[in-house]
Amino acid sequence: MCCSVAGIISLVWSQKKQAVSDNYILTDAHSPCVSLNFLPITRETGCFLKPALTDRILPWIDLTGFATMRSGAIVLSVLTINLNYIVSGNKWAYTGEIGPENWGREYPHCDGTSQSPINIDTSAVTLLSTLGQLVFTNYDIVTDVNLRLENNGHSVQVDLSNEDLSISHGGLDGVYKAAQFHFHWGSADQRGSEHDINGELFPMEMHIVHYAERFGNASTAMSEDKGLAVLGFLFEVGEHNTHFDEIIQHFDEIRNQDDSTNITSFQLKSLMPDNLEVFYRYSGSLTTPPCYESVVWTIFKETLKVSEDQLNAFRTKIHHELLGGKVPVSDDYRPLQKLNERIVYTNAFSGIYSAGTLVQSSSYILIICALAAFIA
Repeated sequence: MCCSVAGIISLVWSQKKQAVSDNYILTDAHSPCVSLNFLPITRETGCFLKPALTDRILPWIDLTGFATMRSGAIVLSVLTINLNYIVSGNKWAYTGEIGPENWGREYPHCDGTSQSPINIDTSAVTLLSTLGQLVFTNYDIVTDVNLRLENNGHSVQVDLSNEDLSISHGGLDGVYKAAQFHFHWGSADQRGSEHDINGELFPMEMHIVHYAERFGNASTAMSEDKGLAVLGFLFEVGEHNTHFDEIIQHFDEIRNQDDSTNITSFQLKSLMPDNLEVFYRYSGSLTTPPCYESVVWTIFKETLKVSEDQLNAFRTKIHHELLGGKVPVSDDYRPLQKLNERIVYTNAFSGIYSAGTLVQSSSYILIICALAAFIA
């Protein structure tokens, strides 16, 4: 090596003191920072890291033999990076050596054949009208519901204290009680949801997690067959949605990982779309480790809308730990998993359509009537 690590650290510190550049560049195209959104980046050029983080990052990287000046910025060619730093204290993350493609090393269930999320091809789903409609119990109550808002380092989560909130029917095997809901979002509007519809990703997805009443609690149910029932809601960019204000206005109180605060109770139903009649159903897994294949998934066709400002609050105000520093949580979604031999069902005719061409149930009725008249 032409330069020692100590010498490079000294060089970086010297240039920082002289304010030669606002950004330091790691040129390794496979660096984990390509998805951490410090500054606009491309996979071809690597990533820009804020100078305030440079001192924390250097001890974690092994450098090749040179550090040079290029256009007023220090260019470091990175040989390897210890990716376990991404989320301090955890054995998994959304990128790098402990990212989704390697979750199976620590959590074997993540390599299973019935994993989530999936792409829902609406032209290939199977109609199962006997699913009927879900029944929501006490989703419209406000009293006796304590809401605890938490930054768990991977997501924004709201824990629910009232065990009287539940869902049933709709093809479920018994009663499932609500335990918590949380969000997955992207750093840009073109990604963020875990499930997608006909290959289209959405900027955010909300999961309301329920556990089967027969198991007594979510911790026990999560590893049991059909132990959990999760409702998935996809978001689009639209007008400001006041129903999410009570959550977002407390983000400053949960800015840091493991922060939590109580928030004012509201009707859980208010966070859901007005139309809950059409949904997709399949058997899958938790989308985070340990990836137990215990989830009855229900993804609703009707989307929710929030404003760009509301999405940006998720992207910028929620942080997790990185090398002793704090960076925004974003792109906290698992890549799509193979459907394999599973079948995706829908409970209504209007859930079946080709991409870009919605086929409503009324259209089917008209076609059937026309055929009957022709035969007659």
